[in-house]
Amino acid sequence: MSLHADIPAAKETIKRMKKLENDYGVHIALAHDASWMKEGKDQVLMSLLTGEIEEFVKGRLHKDESV
Repeated sequence: MSLHADIPAAKETIKRMKKLENDYGVHIALAHDASWMKEGKDQVLMSLLTGEIEEFVKGRLHKDESV
């Protein structure tokens, strides 16, 4: 069972994400909303943000604004 209508496209996307992680050291945090950034309580996820990105996010996020 899958929520994806296009299984081959979903598999290709996952493959590309793995390449980003393995070849370029990119950290990927999948989320449906930015509440974890707004709250700043999840130390694991917050540790993935560089200072520059964290400042950008804090500058853009307001009560109901998405990034």
